[in-house]
Amino acid sequence: MQVSSQHTLLDMLCAGAGVSILPCFLGDTAPQLRRCGPVIEELTKFQWVTMHDDRRHLPEVRMMTDRIVQVIEQHRGQ
Repeated sequence: MQVSSQHTLLDMLCAGAGVSILPCFLGDTAPQLRRCGPVIEELTKFQWVTMHDDRRHLPEVRMMTDRIVQVIEQHRGQ
């Protein structure tokens, strides 16, 4: 099966359509799925949250950035 987005792939996998490789941050959010093997180190990448320097100190931007960091830290290593 071929899909055009990771969201569609996740939906299909949750519906039982097969097995696939997913980013951990996506697959780990679906309680219907389980890992079939270890993390593939060759596919591991750093992810960066970027923002405009003029906006990064605005309270609403700072709050959202801090929340994103908190969520990532809570799920690290799962």
